Amino acid sequence: MVRDIVSISKNESGYSAVVAGSNNYHINIILTQGTDVICDCSCPDRRGGYCKHTCVVLSQLVGGTSSSSFSSNVVTHVSPVKTTSNVYSSPTSSLVASNVGASLLNELGQLANNFAQTNDGSLLAKIACTIYKNCKEAISNAKYNPNRSLEKLIPLVSFCSQRSHLFSPPSTQLSATIETVARACSHVLIYATDKGKIEELRRLSSARNWFSSSATAYWQDISEIASRTLKTSALN
Repeated sequence: MVRDIVSISKNESGYSAVVAGSNNYHINIILTQGTDVICDCSCPDRRGGYCKHTCVVLSQLVGGTSSSSFSSNVVTHVSPVKTTSNVYSSPTSSLVASNVGASLLNELGQLANNFAQTNDGSLLAKIACTIYKNCKEAISNAKYNPNRSLEKLIPLVSFCSQRSHLFSPPSTQLSATIETVARACSHVLIYATDKGKIEELRRLSSARNWFSSSATAYWQDISEIASRTLKTSALN
């Protein structure tokens, strides 16, 4: 169980951090010139992907978590980290037709189910990192393959809608990701052409009220932009 982030500090190559678990574990995060992130933790977990200590730190760096328990030497205002490596693998829903979408939705569902059973906060950090990673990838590919980007975003919107209780306070680790998903959808919809996927996104995001007016407004934007896009394509 992860108890606390002891410290995060910026260095020439990226960040270093200490996380308190059963012991204090040291984490190095190296930012490459591209978009990849290289992470190493001193914990014994060598199963592949990012361990839960690394996920907690990445979640803090990308703005997905805040906590009054962080010690005063934690860096809380940092440039967002871009995570593009395949963090977790795993994955169904009739709402998601593609293998990519079904796999992602199943992965997030498994993490949420494990959290419900264990109440382990590091699982929320893993969910936040997975959502953030896929949103960044969807935005990066929006110009070149917008419909593929929608395949990444539809399961995220579906997951947020189905598990809305995870995103409301006091679950602050996931609160920020609601707006991240909405902003990514609004961006990708500018380029999207697949009417079926656009309609699915519009339907999933409609009439959703969140814990804050800003989050609700961002989600209303998804529905409105999708509706305008569908109306415009019908006229052409």
